[in-house]
Amino acid sequence: EIGAGVLFRLGTGRIDSPRNFLDTGSGDGQNDIELSVFGTLRYGSHLGIAGDFRYGIQQPVQVLKRITAPDRIFAPFSAEQVVRWDPGDYMQIRVSPQVHLTEEISLSFDLRYFSKRADRYTSAEVGTGLDPGLLDRETIEESLGIGGSVVFSTVRSGRGRPLEARFLVQEALSGSGGATLKTWRVEVGLRFYLGLWGQGQRQEN
Repeated sequence: EIGAGVLFRLGTGRIDSPRNFLDTGSGDGQNDIELSVFGTLRYGSHLGIAGDFRYGIQQPVQVLKRITAPDRIFAPFSAEQVVRWDPGDYMQIRVSPQVHLTEEISLSFDLRYFSKRADRYTSAEVGTGLDPGLLDRETIEESLGIGGSVVFSTVRSGRGRPLEARFLVQEALSGSGGATLKTWRVEVGLRFYLGLWGQGQRQEN
């Protein structure tokens, strides 16, 4: 099976305030467009492999920042400026070898690679004398994660409406970049399938 998707992520919430170092923010205020291709290949009755490729295009937005190098913990109030923030696009590749316990239930080993290009900051004000390019440093991200998942799918069995439910646990194994976090990840997903072409009736002898 193979499919494709488009996701539009709304820029809700707000970033953390540079005037309050305890503020964690509730979002980033910018919109994303994510394109994806996913598929599953089975070999015999018990083995298979699933995978997906995602590419995210992050839209620019104006934010209030204190312009300083990333290795400086506290920046002076005089460095505060409204800048145009253009987050780098990101890419993710996931490959999951699977063992099918039954026609609908399978266990899989999950390998995920993620990378993001550098952010770009440009001044939205004139004559400040500050270089927003300092904020570009260490914004490149790269990580490799491993994990495992349980998948329930009715696509192959044909029982009921075609759908796939997934529960996944993953840990970041390695990474690079000043903003890359070493984290655990828990993911719960539900995917519905819609056929684009007519299908013939299944016949049984």
